[in-house]
Amino acid sequence: MELILTRHGYTSEETDTPIIAGQKFDFPLVEKGGLQAENFAKMLIQQNITPVGIMCSDMRRTKRYAEIIGEVVGMPGTPMIDSRLDDLDYGDWTGLSEPEVALKYGEKVYTAWMKHGIWPENCNWGSSPQQIHERITVLCHEMVDFYDDEDTVVVVASGGLIKFFLGLIAGEYERRSVTGKLRMDIGNISKLIHEDGQWRVGYWNMDPHDMLPVPNPREAAKKAIANAKNMMLH
Repeated sequence: MELILTRHGYTSEETDTPIIAGQKFDFPLVEKGGLQAENFAKMLIQQNITPVGIMCSDMRRTKRYAEIIGEVVGMPGTPMIDSRLDDLDYGDWTGLSEPEVALKYGEKVYTAWMKHGIWPENCNWGSSPQQIHERITVLCHEMVDFYDDEDTVVVVASGGLIKFFLGLIAGEYERRSVTGKLRMDIGNISKLIHEDGQWRVGYWNMDPHDMLPVPNPREAAKKAIANAKNMMLH
């Protein structure tokens, strides 16, 4: 089976100062965030990918993102809600902007988490890396048991949580921690593939827009001319 992971879209406008939300701030998507969900869904259609399920947490930003995907691909209705996909509890960082975190707790601590996925000490974060890894592992084991080998499932989650899916692959989280390639950008997607009893990375942190087919300039010109002729006839 295949898991296509997508980080939910924007929850703040470009003129706003984003803050670290986590579990305690249930912000909705802004318009740009909804458009990101539509673009992802269009990519699925273009690539003839038909998910058998769309999963998310009950937070507004992930739930609405999942709903938009379902509407576009022809799976309207409530997505599958699972609390194990809830955002992280960022403790003392909650409500602060990223520059404020760096100033208050140190650039080194901030960068260690954002780039290398190293859990900060003495910041009163809820849970622990081990607990997050365990809940993701159990969730994915359940999906493997439930779905068929050829099925594709879309999972919508937050950026903080998504990186822990890499823990399904022995040593993958640690390798990417060293290289600083754990992060998944807002609205981007990743694919994990389960086969022969093991998980592997299909791709990581891709922009769905970049995965759409590039139109042939000659064909595009022919289409434009044909459309112009049709308009003249009508």
